[in-house]
Amino acid sequence: MGREKFFAFLAGIFALSQFGWTTGVLDGIGGGLSTLVTGVFIYSLGGFLRLFNPLKNVRPRSFVLAIIALYAFVFVSQYNLTYFSIRNFDSGNPNALFRSPVIGFGNNSFVVVAFAICLFEIFRKIHIPDSNAVNFFGSATFMVYLLHDNRFFRSLWAVNRWIEKLHDRPLRFLLDLSLCALATFFAGVLAYCAYRLLRRVSKLASPAFLNRPV
Repeated sequence: MGREKFFAFLAGIFALSQFGWTTGVLDGIGGGLSTLVTGVFIYSLGGFLRLFNPLKNVRPRSFVLAIIALYAFVFVSQYNLTYFSIRNFDSGNPNALFRSPVIGFGNNSFVVVAFAICLFEIFRKIHIPDSNAVNFFGSATFMVYLLHDNRFFRSLWAVNRWIEKLHDRPLRFLLDLSLCALATFFAGVLAYCAYRLLRRVSKLASPAFLNRPV
């Protein structure tokens, strides 16, 4: 496809993944199909940016500022929702029930897509020297992603009474949140180390079970 046809394809698949009624149709056909369509869009968008480089004159700092602005928008929105929910609960109304509003962004959310574009362009424009440490943690990050999103880790996170800490001791809330995030990350790194060890052992043991090594 040329540039115009490629752009029209991207616009069409982006609209398919963003409109509520189309995503409802996609997920009605198969659970998570809208996420798959979004993945195809982001992958194709990366190819478009790499082929035609429409953002070549935009500096990396601009994408960093865009990410900060997105985070600020999400933070302010979440803060306002939580503040008014706590204020309503503390109003003295005996019938008031505390509801913990948490903003959720689906994989096909525009916010997620915008982050993907910014990160892709940042890492495409900056020069990162080859580093074994960077390569290792970069490879381990995917294992962290696979490991953290399950019921077991969610149950561990749920042990903390996050809303009470946020209301009573905000600094302790930030500390515990950071420690839990670090613990989850290093658990993923350890799982990746175990995977690499198991792969090496399987290669060494393969001649005893297979006609040729894997």
